[in-house]
Amino acid sequence: MPLAARTGLAGRLASSRGCAALVLVSMIAACGSEVGRETDATTTTPNDAVDAVDTLDTRESVDTSDSAVAADAVDGDGFVALDTSEFDGPGYAYLVVDPMHLDFGIRPVGETLTRELEIENAGNKPLHVTRLSFVGPDGGAPSEAFSTNRVAFVLPALGTTRVMVTFYSLDAFPYQDRLRFESDSATGTLDVLISGGGIVLECVDLDGDGFGPYCARGEDCDQSTPDVHAGAPEVCNGRDDDCDGATDEDWIGLGQSCTAGVGECTIVGQRICNALGDGLLCAANPQTGGSELCNSRDDDCDGATDEDFPELGRLCTVGTGVCKQSDKWVCKANGLGTTCNVLPIAPGSEVLGDLLDNDCDGLTDEEPDRDVGCADGEREGFTDLSQWPDIAACDGAWRIGGVVTDLLTPTCERGGGDDGVNTTGIGCNVSDLCADGWHVCSSSGDVAAHSPTGCQGATQPGAQAFYVVRQSGTGCAQCATGTAVGGACNSPYSCISGCAPNVFLSNDVFGCGSLGAAPAASCAPLDRFSHNDCNALLPPWACSGGTVEASNIVKSGLGYGGVVCCRD
Repeated sequence: MPLAARTGLAGRLASSRGCAALVLVSMIAACGSEVGRETDATTTTPNDAVDAVDTLDTRESVDTSDSAVAADAVDGDGFVALDTSEFDGPGYAYLVVDPMHLDFGIRPVGETLTRELEIENAGNKPLHVTRLSFVGPDGGAPSEAFSTNRVAFVLPALGTTRVMVTFYSLDAFPYQDRLRFESDSATGTLDVLISGGGIVLECVDLDGDGFGPYCARGEDCDQSTPDVHAGAPEVCNGRDDDCDGATDEDWIGLGQSCTAGVGECTIVGQRICNALGDGLLCAANPQTGGSELCNSRDDDCDGATDEDFPELGRLCTVGTGVCKQSDKWVCKANGLGTTCNVLPIAPGSEVLGDLLDNDCDGLTDEEPDRDVGCADGEREGFTDLSQWPDIAACDGAWRIGGVVTDLLTPTCERGGGDDGVNTTGIGCNVSDLCADGWHVCSSSGDVAAHSPTGCQGATQPGAQAFYVVRQSGTGCAQCATGTAVGGACNSPYSCISGCAPNVFLSNDVFGCGSLGAAPAASCAPLDRFSHNDCNALLPPWACSGGTVEASNIVKSGLGYGGVVCCRD
């Protein structure tokens, strides 16, 4: 029965006193076979063990301010002078010890072992243990094999403490004493059986080096290798040669990082033991140098950097006309060459009579070229006419809503471009942003047919822009690019793919650029769409209706894109 359980029982019995106390005595006797908990085990001499016991922490719950403690003074004969005033009035002290038999077992001769007894006062008055002493099993003189750290103590009501008992395995002999508790407990004098025995162990040396368990020369942590034992030289070999619990501890830097090689051939490794075990080496094999790249690194491992690019850092010029810019040659991003560290200014519309090459085509004051594709004579996307001769991204504004309506004829004389005469878009529709001979691209397929790169090239680096086409769909980012008709394909919110375009479908707006959300795969090569009510776009873009955005979308000012125009 656990100590706590007996304490609770003793507390209930305390109120009835008398015969209840006799029942508790019987319960304590029944627990005498329990064995104490082991708290420490070391091999020392008996005198060393006595010193160790003197320093043990008793951790007793004694109220040192109680008047009863004043009586805890040991007189000359080893007894505590008992203050009988503690017994005035009702109540009693009740000593409980756990376990009642403390067995240390058989221990090698020379070993010292300490265990503890748990002590409790289960009564309602302070308990005075006036003397702890060892007696022989028949009441005679005890052996010298046991000692304790306490001689007397006082416990308040329901208080607990610990008594440490130490066993000294002196020789190959069984020992049995009794630890006697003399106190004012209702139980009277209480004896706890203490037992233990010694055994002589012979040296165990399996590898012939004179070391091993119980050997006079010391321990051996590897009985298969004669070179490994206590005090052996520590070799760098991944073993604990001297049996001190550490491996290769004498080799400073072992396992730390190291490098070998030059430039980009440098490789990081670890310091490891050499083959003889008497030193360290860096486990790293330098790489072989490759071709020199333009990247501020020594790729060919010859100690020089970017030496194959002599123009690096010199002056360079890009562009023509008013677009011309100058800077220095720098490495390309892929390291395969150099590039001028500046971009030309974006070309504008040609202005007649200013003697400048405004559109940066090498000509001055020439008539606007219809091949540009934008009504105002300037492209904002797909700017390289040689790469994209049949498609253009054109900035501008319009106030007549919709991109899927039947209105295809310009309504403001193509003046809605950002360099046009009607930059607010009043009276304009989407067609007013495209040049004569061009139209707003009708679908994702129309874009694919006119652009070898799909939507790639529609925006300039760093620009935020969305360029709309006359493509819509069934909702949920799906484009009507299939052949299915009728049924769910007539619903502007069915969210299915494979439908053919029809007059019922105007959900969401699709196009190219860097502004907006990513559409479904059915829209390829288109890479952006408006989302519900154009909430993925920015003002001046505006649309409404939730499922009919393509029929009412407008752009009431400049900035953030326009339309994609395809050559007729």
